Amino acid sequence: MELALSSPPPLAGKTVAVVGGGVGGLVAAGLLARQGAAVTVLEQRPVAGGRLGEHRLGPAGEWRFDSGPSLLLMPEVYRETFELLGDPEPLEMSPVAAPFYHVFFGDDPAGTAPIQLDPARRREEFAAAIERLEGWPGDSMERFDAYMAAATAALDGGWPLAIEERWDVKTVTAVLPAFARSALRNFPANLPVGQSHMQQLRRYFPTSDKVRALLSFQDLYVGLSPYEAPAVFSLLQAMELDAASYGVRYPRDGFGRVRRRLLEQCEKVGVRVRTGVAVTRVEVTQEGGEAGESGAAATGVRIVDGDGSESSFAADIVLCNADLPAAEEALLPPHLSRADKLRSAASSSSVLSLSFALDAQFADALAHHTIVFAEDLGQAPWESLFGARRASSFLPVAAAPTWAPGHFYVHCPTRTDPTAAPAGCDAITVLLPTPPLPVGASEAEAEALSDVWAAAGRASVVERLARLPGMAGWQQSIRHESVIPPARWRREYGLARGAVFGLASSLNQLSFLRPGPRHPRVRNLYFAGASARPGNGVPLVMCGARQVSEAIARDACGG
Repeated sequence: MELALSSPPPLAGKTVAVVGGGVGGLVAAGLLARQGAAVTVLEQRPVAGGRLGEHRLGPAGEWRFDSGPSLLLMPEVYRETFELLGDPEPLEMSPVAAPFYHVFFGDDPAGTAPIQLDPARRREEFAAAIERLEGWPGDSMERFDAYMAAATAALDGGWPLAIEERWDVKTVTAVLPAFARSALRNFPANLPVGQSHMQQLRRYFPTSDKVRALLSFQDLYVGLSPYEAPAVFSLLQAMELDAASYGVRYPRDGFGRVRRRLLEQCEKVGVRVRTGVAVTRVEVTQEGGEAGESGAAATGVRIVDGDGSESSFAADIVLCNADLPAAEEALLPPHLSRADKLRSAASSSSVLSLSFALDAQFADALAHHTIVFAEDLGQAPWESLFGARRASSFLPVAAAPTWAPGHFYVHCPTRTDPTAAPAGCDAITVLLPTPPLPVGASEAEAEALSDVWAAAGRASVVERLARLPGMAGWQQSIRHESVIPPARWRREYGLARGAVFGLASSLNQLSFLRPGPRHPRVRNLYFAGASARPGNGVPLVMCGARQVSEAIARDACGG
């Protein structure tokens, strides 16, 4: 994807207010500034970056934790993004230390050696793991190769067409035939849409819940259950396991470095970033026509500074990087807002983020990335999580279904980057998915529910980690800890229902079915971020930021 620069720049003389300084807001702000616009980012938190960043524990901050993303996939997207921002210096990133995954199953974690996945030997290791889990030798390598061929076709076709939205003749003719052949081969197992990821896996691996769990846990990265994630999400395995082209990386000094590089580049191209500024509404004027027709246009935003003073901030263009469902409800008048529709839209999960500063290392148990499955590998843990999500959309808080802690993920960056903790120590973050908060929950109700989930979640995590080989009594090594529960995600990051991945990427909210970059009722109002198109995850949000900046430039030029 190329950023078209011309002389004079297409946005020369235009002013842009960017609401929210997350990844999408910063990338779009830099791209718009490079096209001549005077851009100001308005961020309510003390530091810009959104969920992309870090926090520290210890008297001198000796233990470092990533506050949001911990997997760096699609490194080429990061490289291209910084180049488009005018920064040709490569982002320093390393392949994750092998084995980059340990996987434990809850039925007997202490009695079973962890599955260790090394991308350099993916075929052999996965085939061996599948045979071991299924309990019989056979054609495991052939079935794994066939599944990965379908996953790679989903990535090779889905990324340029559904994510980058490159529907030019050259791309379509290069990509679509191979994508269609893969879908038709071994039909319907390879069908990327119209069936769930779990349905696809059952066709390739019909005998083992553990094998299917091993090949679907990445669905949690986008806040989905494999029972509802479209089969196209097999592309996540292709991203991770193709070490040569994609693979899993980790930025030097953590994801905080990515945030700092984005801020530095925004400053170089003239973006003004104001922190501690809350946007309370988008100011809209009617230039003719009835409410909701084309006469409605954004003219700026209303802001409250850190000292409590309120004022208007005029702008020709408003780009909202705040969480789209929350922003529609809070920032727009009811007759122009899509809030009613979005309240009933499926949201992703929330997470309980537990950070532990340890004075010991547990390298035998914890790889850079570790997955700990619940004892029940069937649908019940997912229903506890996502059934509660669906029901809590409509039930009052007091009647919200109960939730039981299920599968969780552990991030231990010291395996790749020893600077994340003092020598001989570990800094680990546990991400335990929870349901999103009920629709309409008050602040007090959200805090009370989060407290219950945090207590139950922490107790479950501590007990289950202690059952892993080599981690008995690990809790005695905890020197400092912190927790981010769903209520805090909602309160501090402005996420509707505390849903950390935004709107769910379920089939009816996938790609072109997600909200697009332009607001349908208000001219000069645009959206970027995880709940907008093309979807969640840093690479997708970066692609979305490019697309919205291009849309703004085209509109300004009358195109």
